[in-house]
Amino acid sequence: MKKYLILFITMFLMIGLTSCSKLKKINLSYAESKIEVYVGDEVSVKPNVELGKKVKEYELKYDLSSDIATVDKDGKLVALKSGEVTLTVTANDKKQSNATLEIKILDKEYETKLDVNGGVLEQTTFEYKNDEVVKLPIPTKEGYTFKGWYNGEQKLEEVSKGSFDLIAKWEIIDYTITLNTEGGKVENTTITFEHGNIPTLPVPTKEGYKFLGWYEKDVKVEKVENKNYELVAKWEIVKYTVSLNADGGKLENTTITFEHGNIPTLPV
Repeated sequence: MKKYLILFITMFLMIGLTSCSKLKKINLSYAESKIEVYVGDEVSVKPNVELGKKVKEYELKYDLSSDIATVDKDGKLVALKSGEVTLTVTANDKKQSNATLEIKILDKEYETKLDVNGGVLEQTTFEYKNDEVVKLPIPTKEGYTFKGWYNGEQKLEEVSKGSFDLIAKWEIIDYTITLNTEGGKVENTTITFEHGNIPTLPVPTKEGYKFLGWYEKDVKVEKVENKNYELVAKWEIVKYTVSLNADGGKLENTTITFEHGNIPTLPV
């Protein structure tokens, strides 16, 4: 009888101790044993916590197997580099309850597409990862000045940490023709025109002179191209002829030639 009583007491104590241990235990777990995140991501890695009835306060400690990520005391993980890392979280109960999480960090890939808006560019799509910086190329468009790549109203010269659809903005080129009339008259001595909108050069007037044309240095310009000009008018003085009929009389010269403004005296 005494033997059975001792056995009963022993079993009772064991059950009590086991029950008490469960009441003081902290169970940690994750819904998934493995997760994937991207470089630059900030995620919560707090475990599921199941507290025993007698547990009122607890603390969790986070440890990582590699420095490709960081984790703070509140369980916020920041992915720094691509690779794999194991997270171990431990509770401060007597049994040092813990849980592990396998984390795979992937490179974050971005893509930027360029709309040249009528221009010319060899490559219009760029792919890059993580913190890579891509300097944007300069397209060309005949008759236009490139004003930049725009994301809405935002002008960008390089891209990083994001995907973008950018459009090129252009400004049409204006040209100026400056006219030196060399004493002649013309309505406007300065002509401004846009690329492709070729003007016709005016014909100036100058009393007593014949207009020979507009010249750029020693080259006569008959048709304007898409460029700036400084043109000079060339003139030829008008000459006149007087024919004399002496009607039987004698004259040294029966023909007199003179330039405009240089009026001769008629012979007797």
